[in-house]
Amino acid sequence: MQVRVKLITGEVILIELDDSATVGDLQDALEAKGRPYKNLLRFGKKLHENRDQLLSELGLTEDSEIHAINRKEPEEPAMIKIKVKSILTGRSYEMEFAPTAKVSDVKKELEDRGLIPHGPGYGSSSLVKGRKQLTDKETLDSNGVEDGDELILVLRTTGGGPGGAEAEVEGEVEVDDK
Repeated sequence: MQVRVKLITGEVILIELDDSATVGDLQDALEAKGRPYKNLLRFGKKLHENRDQLLSELGLTEDSEIHAINRKEPEEPAMIKIKVKSILTGRSYEMEFAPTAKVSDVKKELEDRGLIPHGPGYGSSSLVKGRKQLTDKETLDSNGVEDGDELILVLRTTGGGPGGAEAEVEGEVEVDDK
């Protein structure tokens, strides 16, 4: 069986295969011709999902045309090192994250390491770069954080005095229900 493989450039490559050829055989034949295409399409449907599937099962016959698209697989983003300095303790911690990590991911890692205290007297935490408070839902990259940057961990404390104090009032209390 002869299969026509049309490249995105418009070039057509003719591949001679057995009637029992599989998707994997077609990919291997393309690779042997110096064209290692991973994304093969027939009527817009990907063929590479199952390398062992017979081409005849896909309805391919003599002179069938397949489109080959060579999309580059997304690369893992390079990791960036950041230093986080705690205002509470004065200590600095080095950490590595992808630029696509969210600020909330950094705070979660700090929590997991026990660097953000919890309990009475402690409120929310935030990370600051320069004079800008970073937004939890945004990525490090979109907040302008780069390799080698230092972030400041700010912890907010709650309350201002002894909690749970009750006042005693003598006599009657008037309530204005207006």
